[in-house]
Amino acid sequence: MDGIPEIGWARLSYYIDVRLAQLRWSLEDLAAAGGPAPATLYKARRQDRALRARTATRLEVALGWPVGSVPRILVGGTPDAPLPAHLEACVSDLTADLAAGNTVSAARRESLIREMLLAVASVLGTAQPPAAGAESDRTVADVHAS
Repeated sequence: MDGIPEIGWARLSYYIDVRLAQLRWSLEDLAAAGGPAPATLYKARRQDRALRARTATRLEVALGWPVGSVPRILVGGTPDAPLPAHLEACVSDLTADLAAGNTVSAARRESLIREMLLAVASVLGTAQPPAAGAESDRTVADVHAS
């Protein structure tokens, strides 16, 4: 499975290490953010023992994982992070408008898709508004007309 341990503490350690790298944190930074002390994690890893529920929740919250991620990871799952609220709202609006079928204008759909893509870009840290009059400001109708 691409070098990711199948189950147990090795799997949890893998996902903790990946998340710490994403955040550019050390174990000390994790503890400072409300997570368990480095010694707690070290002992649990070394002894291959379960974390107490409270400790697991502190770890999940500090890493930005949904509560319940630790036990899910230990049995082979992943720490699926929820979508940020503004992105979730964009997806919901777009889904509702698409479900409405032909009653929604192409311009409205285009606007919702643009909002969603900008929200995704902001999550990825690459949001840059296009310059006025730039190619990206063309509408769907403009593209089809050319």
